[in-house]
Amino acid sequence: MQVIKTFTTKIEKETLFKCIQFADKSYETRIDKYKNRNQTNAKKIKKQILCGAISEFGASDFIKKVVKIDVSSPDLSIYKSNKKTYSADLKTRQHKIHVKSFWDSIYGKESWIFQNGKEKDCDSIFTNKNKRDDLIIFSQVMGTISFGIKVRIYALMKIKTLFEKDLFKEPYSKKMIGIKKAIYLMDLIKLGEHERWLPSLRYWRL
Repeated sequence: MQVIKTFTTKIEKETLFKCIQFADKSYETRIDKYKNRNQTNAKKIKKQILCGAISEFGASDFIKKVVKIDVSSPDLSIYKSNKKTYSADLKTRQHKIHVKSFWDSIYGKESWIFQNGKEKDCDSIFTNKNKRDDLIIFSQVMGTISFGIKVRIYALMKIKTLFEKDLFKEPYSKKMIGIKKAIYLMDLIKLGEHERWLPSLRYWRL
């Protein structure tokens, strides 16, 4: 069976519009939390939220078309900042799946960012070892809103592999050091295909 190196899917205009609306509304409910993270650029923050929402639709499409199993729809509900959780973004009958993404990035510094600050504002994979049995999808949002958006999937793997391979590094931005951790694309693609794709995706009955 041929191992899939990457998967790319196009985001439909209707889906993109929903994601844009979600980003705008979501930002308004989380302004204080972003300030606590030293993030004050509203345009940049909204784009980060938009990137996350778009990537979840791309990941969902990947699971349906390639993995060929049913998966939950991305959640575009608006939550207050104190209701925000770090639970899985997508769920199947057997697995919980976290989705990480990036959009714009400096060449050679492309990375996925994980919150690693105070206990109440920290990704659960750092505080709850049981979460490390969950799965994670690494993706990249490509293109522009005007000319079209695509999502590229680089990996579907177990979270515990990230710890076993010591992939968590300090983020490129100095102001994020101490509150975030990063996994760099260059490090991820150095892994073997069987590590990035759940040993040839055998568990997904391709």
